[in-house]
Amino acid sequence: MITRAMVALIRKDLYLYRWLIVGTLVGGMLALWLSDLDGNVSLAGHILLVTAIVVHGVILAVHGPLSERQAQSYSFVLSLPVSIGQAAAARVLGSLTGFLLAWAPLLLVVLTLHDGPSGELAWFVGLMVFLLANFGLLLALTVLGRNELWSVTGIVVSNTA
Repeated sequence: MITRAMVALIRKDLYLYRWLIVGTLVGGMLALWLSDLDGNVSLAGHILLVTAIVVHGVILAVHGPLSERQAQSYSFVLSLPVSIGQAAAARVLGSLTGFLLAWAPLLLVVLTLHDGPSGELAWFVGLMVFLLANFGLLLALTVLGRNELWSVTGIVVSNTA
């Protein structure tokens, strides 16, 4: 059950992530515009899109749970009327919502503006689903892992695999 305190924690996270979300959307739209051009500029647009979403996911996954653990602000959060599980759930929901607020519009723009059947759309949807799964893995590692080593290892392995 989601309580008022959990909603307040989620809203706080989204407020803190607002510029990151806007920056990712602007970078993603620029990347989609570049990928519509011809030649090497199109490839640069694809690379910029993947980079924008990966950086967005890494910052959200690491900034939230890991920075709170390092700053030891869980003491304050637990002084609120929430349990440890509710605080962790609010952190996960806030980070996931922040990621989806940038990920979903970029996916919807491509799905709506794509013209005609081609393999590009299947490639793009597969890539976007992979990036969502990558974010989920990083978020799980930072929430469940007890030190920075798990998070850093997850980032390195998932982005080089």
